[in-house]
Amino acid sequence: MNLLEIAALGAALGADACSVSIGIGLGGIQLRRALKLSFLFGGMQGILLLGGGITALTLHFILKWSAASSGGELLCYEEPVQRIFSLIGAVILAYVGIRMIWNCLSKKDKKEPVFFKGRWALLMLAVSVSIDAFSAGLGLGMLKGLSITSVALGVAVITALMSFFGMRAGRRVGSAIGCRAESIGGLVLVVLAISFTLQAL
Repeated sequence: MNLLEIAALGAALGADACSVSIGIGLGGIQLRRALKLSFLFGGMQGILLLGGGITALTLHFILKWSAASSGGELLCYEEPVQRIFSLIGAVILAYVGIRMIWNCLSKKDKKEPVFFKGRWALLMLAVSVSIDAFSAGLGLGMLKGLSITSVALGVAVITALMSFFGMRAGRRVGSAIGCRAESIGGLVLVVLAISFTLQAL
């Protein structure tokens, strides 16, 4: 996965965090607090993405171990199984992207995000805007030759930057951009899924 693909993935997954950040910015927020929230959003995005990737890698390891335990009878199926895993990963990414687009289109009465106070409330907010990262990590972990740690780090940095600039620009751009950002992010995930599918075939 090259830098451009990592940047696109980070922008797509960071769309929700950016949307919420714009809403927070509309209510006014100090620079120091904006920095803290940005690090929180980015860090949670990276952690959940890494968690999904580790889960997928663990499942793949169990599959290979089962094949080895069978006396090598299943090893001849390793390449087809890896291809299937890659296709499943692409399908998961596409599902997440389509769901993001659908969530945006189905919001008839969009409400501005509420600015939560308190550590636990902020933590839950960070998890809620990063939950798609776990599903994406699960899909990416099934792709062959991918450094999930590097991807998670890149996504975390991009999400943090998007969140920070979203908060700072919130007063100027208006709340309508939030839904558009989410739908664009979903479209990017679908395009990446198609790209991964073509590579696996």
